[in-house]
Amino acid sequence: MGVPVQGAKGLAERCPDEETLKMSVWIKGADWIVAWDEDADRHIYLEGGDVVFEGNAITFVGRSYAGAADEIVDGAGLAVIPGLVNLHSHPNSEPAYRGIREEHGVPTMFNSGLYERDQAFAPDAEGRLAGAEVAYCELLLSGTTTLAELSRPYPGWLQLLSQSGLRGYVAAGFSAASWTMENDYEVRYVWDEAAERRGFEDALAVLDEAEAHECGRLTGIVYPAQIDTCSTDVLVDAHAESVARNRPFTTHAAQSVIEFREIIHRHGKTP
Repeated sequence: MGVPVQGAKGLAERCPDEETLKMSVWIKGADWIVAWDEDADRHIYLEGGDVVFEGNAITFVGRSYAGAADEIVDGAGLAVIPGLVNLHSHPNSEPAYRGIREEHGVPTMFNSGLYERDQAFAPDAEGRLAGAEVAYCELLLSGTTTLAELSRPYPGWLQLLSQSGLRGYVAAGFSAASWTMENDYEVRYVWDEAAERRGFEDALAVLDEAEAHECGRLTGIVYPAQIDTCSTDVLVDAHAESVARNRPFTTHAAQSVIEFREIIHRHGKTP
């Protein structure tokens, strides 16, 4: 992490400077605002209102703002909402898979294209950065301001995420097994538990680096990649680490019919 990133250049050039971030902005006469009603202790729809913010603080939500602002935005035709939170995302890979996973299923694998896709194609390092930049921009345009990003650590990840302006929950993944296929109806597992333990330690180092980042918007999530590709010992240790660090814990479970049946075969229980 922390290496120069060519793929982040476009985002960096569009990021506001410190002076811009200190400006006050008045969104005037928005058609609708999803606002918090303190008396009712719930969100309400406010028609024809104003929102004013300065830096990272909202200073006014209501009607007929009487103050001043450095910039006024015409709110006609706009709906102003709290930032959306994306709880599970893979920005570095999914833009490259668009049109592949969603449109392609293998009938003998219960119409999942997950495993065949992973065998056939994966973006390289430059492609991962480019994909992440595309995804961050799409997330921001859709109103997302916070995301949990599940990824294998790669060079430039934290730098690009910090430059996006998003609040990021960094989930650095690790596992013991990789999927492999010799036909179109069976997934096999290649196990390396020593590599899993090293990956677990590396992931914790990435979380420390993220939380020490100067942007102050990155938080770690403990993330063993999938319940079918991680050993029981590391799953237990990873959860204990999340409790000790008071950090969220996430994994993939019931990800496909293939995995569902695999877990029943191993443990006699569903995911």
